[in-house]
Amino acid sequence: MNGIILGYGVANTLVFTFIGLFIYYLSYLYLVKFRRTRIDLKFVYSIIPFVFIGVFIRIMGDLSLITQKYLQYPYLFGFLGILYLLVFEITRLVSREHHVKHITIIGLILVLPLLVWILFEIKHWVYFIEILITSVIILLFFIYIYSHMKKFNMFKTRINKIFLFSEILDTFATSFALIFFGNKFVEEHFLSGVLISGNVIWFIVLKLFITLLLLYLIDKLVKEEGENHYYKLLIIVLALSTGGRDLFLISVV
Repeated sequence: MNGIILGYGVANTLVFTFIGLFIYYLSYLYLVKFRRTRIDLKFVYSIIPFVFIGVFIRIMGDLSLITQKYLQYPYLFGFLGILYLLVFEITRLVSREHHVKHITIIGLILVLPLLVWILFEIKHWVYFIEILITSVIILLFFIYIYSHMKKFNMFKTRINKIFLFSEILDTFATSFALIFFGNKFVEEHFLSGVLISGNVIWFIVLKLFITLLLLYLIDKLVKEEGENHYYKLLIIVLALSTGGRDLFLISVV
């Protein structure tokens, strides 16, 4: 979501979605069936630094610091996936017992220079803080409400809280940009563009409703922990990629 529309129409959105889901499924078979990896919270944490490597590379493209087409989404997801698997295999050679922890450490080392760069680029700290605080307040609100609903308390687990926060961040960063900086930012994704074209407030309400419904359905239908986490991880990666990009981009332009 920025001032340049990349042309995510119906056709290429469907094609990229199909290809992405297929590759994601093959990755699950490789990691779980072949490498016997446990998809737990530690595994989820190991992915997040690589997500933000992608966020910062994508922002470099938005700022015209990088012009290569294949270092932009959705191709960037392929690059990050290959990078993660390389680190995965290397750390597995060193220590099979602790290699997921080592992946997280290497990911943090790789993302740190990019994080330092983007922090020095931020011009509007007020926007940055406002979006983060708003997202945290909304997260705490939902956790409080659902904690009083014994049959529907979906936020006892940490991964569900991460799931909700990533979607809230994505929703409010996008909405903030469109409400206050509509002359600079344009929603480039087809589905989100259709939803926002009606009304931004309705977009927020609908997006949060879909998030809660999706989370409920995953927990209801997918009982195996690793598979359950893997479905949620897909949503977390997508939401943090777009939400993180929007958050930092709003703050630097």
